[in-house]
Amino acid sequence: MPEPIDTETAETEVVESTPQPSGAAALLRWFLVIGVVFAMFALGAFWIARNWIDDQGTGDPASADAAADDGGATAAREYPVPDFRLASLDGRRMGPPDFEGQAVVIDFWASWCGPCKLQAKMLDKLHEELDGQEVRFLAINLGEDEETVREYVEETPFPYSVLLDPEEELMMRYEIYGLPTVMVIDREGQVSYLRTGLTDVPTLRRELAKIGIEL
Repeated sequence: MPEPIDTETAETEVVESTPQPSGAAALLRWFLVIGVVFAMFALGAFWIARNWIDDQGTGDPASADAAADDGGATAAREYPVPDFRLASLDGRRMGPPDFEGQAVVIDFWASWCGPCKLQAKMLDKLHEELDGQEVRFLAINLGEDEETVREYVEETPFPYSVLLDPEEELMMRYEIYGLPTVMVIDREGQVSYLRTGLTDVPTLRRELAKIGIEL
């Protein structure tokens, strides 16, 4: 005669015999979770940066004073006269001395510099806004060879001249320790503003107004 089945014991045996996920499967699941979280973070950061650029590009100069007074500018310091000329991608040698009586905005950048791309977009907005004014823009690449710069500019063109400083001579001359760096030269050919790090459009409007550029 068959022995009675112990229901509790049978259920326990079934549960204990259920295959458990291996260590590799658990690790893969953690990688998937981490990947999803990272992707969400990257999308959020991109959305914030994109909206921040749009806001800075249309900001009111009167409301930018507090943001601009962040101690990043070093205009009070005396810098060497910007009398240099460099080779450009179009085969000329040019620089601030070629724009006598005009203000000059210079963007120091490199192709490997992520924030430089944001700075270039903001300067594009200002360049478009100041079209016809007595302001010239230059993009000076620091530390890269002509082929690297040319390939980058073909994919991401600048609306103004690109100059080359492969030996980083200006970086040493003006003590530029990071990128992007923006320089403003007044009508008399003196450095009126020099800042390392992102410089927003309202700040640049204000600095140009200081040297007599009507906006």
